[in-house]
Amino acid sequence: MQIQKTKAKHSELKKYWDTYVIMLMASLTVIVPITVYEDLIAVFLLYYIGICIIVPLLDCILLKRMNLRDFINFIGFDNRNVKKSLFIGIGHGLLFFTLTVAGFYIFKDFFMQSTIIENVKAWGVSNESKWILFVIMVLFNGIIEEIFWRGYTYGKLRKHTKKWLTIIIVTLFYTSYHLATVLSFFKLNYLSIQVIFAVFAAGIVWGWMRFKYKNIWASTIGHSFATIGYMTVYLLL
Repeated sequence: MQIQKTKAKHSELKKYWDTYVIMLMASLTVIVPITVYEDLIAVFLLYYIGICIIVPLLDCILLKRMNLRDFINFIGFDNRNVKKSLFIGIGHGLLFFTLTVAGFYIFKDFFMQSTIIENVKAWGVSNESKWILFVIMVLFNGIIEEIFWRGYTYGKLRKHTKKWLTIIIVTLFYTSYHLATVLSFFKLNYLSIQVIFAVFAAGIVWGWMRFKYKNIWASTIGHSFATIGYMTVYLLL
């Protein structure tokens, strides 16, 4: 009986170990290009396109043979609770945007002493290209990251893991690569820890919304507004 239980546990682990590997690779495709090679283009190619877009497509459509409708539903663009999700998404998104911009003005000295501008220049973005980066991030960051984190990886883990454990695990991996950017911009202090905590808290909120509304409409809108907020701070520096 004990041997059978052990085999069952190993069998369960085999069902989703690949999800942890994929999430780890997602984090590394941000951390390594930024900290080692200082190359933002590599992040877009490896993380956004390679991991967040191509991996879910290959896994779900090529390997698991999902049709397009099943794939769209699986990654979170389900048509259930859409109106409520849109309302909640806009509401909390505006709140996140306001808190982000207000935080900049409240802790302006903290942000002005950061190395954000210097680091982003070192990663290949000149002052003349700031608006290009702004537009790209606003248009794609929230959507692509929600498809991957609250859509694809959440969907894979949720099959075998309890709700809150799934949300926490996904959020921990999601937060992990933000450490690379936050700690490269700011010294490790009370306020930089608060920024990291805010990222983690946002991930928890978006994970809960994924469960609550059975889709990623609300989290995608909120994430997009949050992106507009911190990219606005970037332009204000």
